[in-house]
Amino acid sequence: MIAVAVGPFESGQTAQVGKTPIRVYSLKGQRPLGKFALKAAAESLIRLEKWFGMPHPYAKLDLVALPDFAFGAMENAGAVFFRDSVLLLDEKESSPEDRLRTAETIAHEFAHMWFGNLVTMAWWNDLWLNESFATWMAYEIVHDWKPEWRIWLEFVARRENAFELDALASSHPIAPQVKTADEANENFDAITYTKGASVLRMLERYVGAKAFRKGVRTYIRRHRNAAAAAEDLWAALEEASSLPIESIVRPWTTSTGYPVVRAKSTKNGQTQLTQERFLLLPKTSKPAAPKQTWSIPWIGRSGALQASSRSKPAEHRSVLAKRSQTLPIPTGDWLYANADEAGFYRVDHGNSGILNLIEALPRLTASERVGWIGHQWALVRAGQAPIETILRMIAAFGEESDPDVLFAAERVLASISRRLAPDVNKKTTERLAAWITMIFGRQIDAVGWRAAKNEPVELTRQRTRAFSIVGGLGSAPAISDHAKERVEAFFASGQALPRGAEDVMLSIGARDGDPGLQAAYLEATRTARTPQERRRFLFALSGFERSACRKRTLRATLDAKLAPGVDRATMLMGLLSSPRTAEMSWEHLQTSWSRLESEMPPILLARLAGETANALPLSRCGEIARFFAAHPLAAGDRALRQLREQIALSKSLRRHAGHDLQRFLGDD
Repeated sequence: MIAVAVGPFESGQTAQVGKTPIRVYSLKGQRPLGKFALKAAAESLIRLEKWFGMPHPYAKLDLVALPDFAFGAMENAGAVFFRDSVLLLDEKESSPEDRLRTAETIAHEFAHMWFGNLVTMAWWNDLWLNESFATWMAYEIVHDWKPEWRIWLEFVARRENAFELDALASSHPIAPQVKTADEANENFDAITYTKGASVLRMLERYVGAKAFRKGVRTYIRRHRNAAAAAEDLWAALEEASSLPIESIVRPWTTSTGYPVVRAKSTKNGQTQLTQERFLLLPKTSKPAAPKQTWSIPWIGRSGALQASSRSKPAEHRSVLAKRSQTLPIPTGDWLYANADEAGFYRVDHGNSGILNLIEALPRLTASERVGWIGHQWALVRAGQAPIETILRMIAAFGEESDPDVLFAAERVLASISRRLAPDVNKKTTERLAAWITMIFGRQIDAVGWRAAKNEPVELTRQRTRAFSIVGGLGSAPAISDHAKERVEAFFASGQALPRGAEDVMLSIGARDGDPGLQAAYLEATRTARTPQERRRFLFALSGFERSACRKRTLRATLDAKLAPGVDRATMLMGLLSSPRTAEMSWEHLQTSWSRLESEMPPILLARLAGETANALPLSRCGEIARFFAAHPLAAGDRALRQLREQIALSKSLRRHAGHDLQRFLGDD
């Protein structure tokens, strides 16, 4: 393997881990921005060598920052290429999310030195084995280095993308049958990366960390400098654990989809758990497929509703291999049916279970609170629960202080605000914004308008989420005025924007901005000192709502001198996903498609196509279908099948939840 990067690169200091020198290469003038990456790289390699029980297998490790790179990174042996916005940052000025993203990406690519380079997949159907393992391992490594970052909470949020995709009939197995190398392009998605990592995490929890590591080490030593298949890994894990690994994991990797586990009280005071495949679209009248079951390494937690604060919840373990099993878990207790969200399955606690969990909310872990919000919203979208259940749940989180839990609630509210409420009518959209402000407005009073000196990072992140929810989704005038004031002060006198909340302030501050302010954003994008600053001002351009400003923003998506193609594509995705800009952006996408095809890789084009399902009026769905029928995607037909299914899902949601949303908001 030979990897070549040509350009005016320079490197900074060298970090030495064992016999491996590590360097960060960047364009001239950017060397100081590689210091954090060098530190994260050294910390990752130290832990990876310890985990695998062997030194890094190559003579060096170079990290190369490229100014325009479609992927986040590429793991060439000894020379890893990164998009500059992923690798380079100012540690003092960057957000916690930026630092976490950089560290996680570096750890992911370094894990490939063993899983991917030292041992290579035998064929593309095991692409997931490389990518899933590297994804899982990156979170393990960063958690070990920086436990205060609570990176596994970020993973629970990231997992929602895989849940969403794999609940479509048009999804694919983790390990699909791939006939040609070109077909593999369809599989660089959340199924291959995140679902696969989730299954490995679930398996590691079931096997135990010690046995899991022993099995992986055996696999690596046995197949060093050779190609291997998933069956080889399962064999090594079975040797290490004396457990039937392959029979448990095979349905998770070779079948499409995943189960929902429903918890129900029985008459004799126990808990019945049932499983079935979870699909977002309601079942059709077509003949039912054979009912599928998974071997689920299930872990639940329960506790008494009136328990003292000192009592610990009980943990329950079982392998759910049948469609229905009854366990001796008292029904008078609260039960969370996916302890710490270690399993890749949805959970349905039923109406009584929801009420118990709301009462026991402080006793749920942050991961469980994040996961529960996602599970309940999925049940609502699938027509398996009324929308009132998720809204009452979210209302219970009105005084939540954990920023990751608040983000989970914000994500659901953004989806309702972007898709369902506008599909009903304008009044419903306005009432929803008012309801959001009423529920979460107290957050602003709790955290304050301005950060105190040396305040905890989590408090800063909570304030950012509060501004985003109340000011962004709720359109609260007070926050809009505050954001506008801070943005104007920044451009007038250089007064710093609130640390950690820069993206939110710039986006909200742009809402009523005129062309003059937009020009300042554009200039700030061109002259940004770091890739993060460039992305920050670029993405905030989508916040401008005046017609002339919107047109200028759309033109900016085609300006190669303004920003790299992947960043401009991301901005266009954001414009397509907002009800305020979706229609104008759709017209722009159609007229610019030929140019976009010539400038962007197929994976980015497929993602752009997918965003058209998120906010465009449902009346334009036929138009979307006709356009992409005439302009097939090079990344494959699966992306278009998923697009059609997402549109059908939006129509279904409006039918079964639209009126209920109106009634809940007092708009019927």
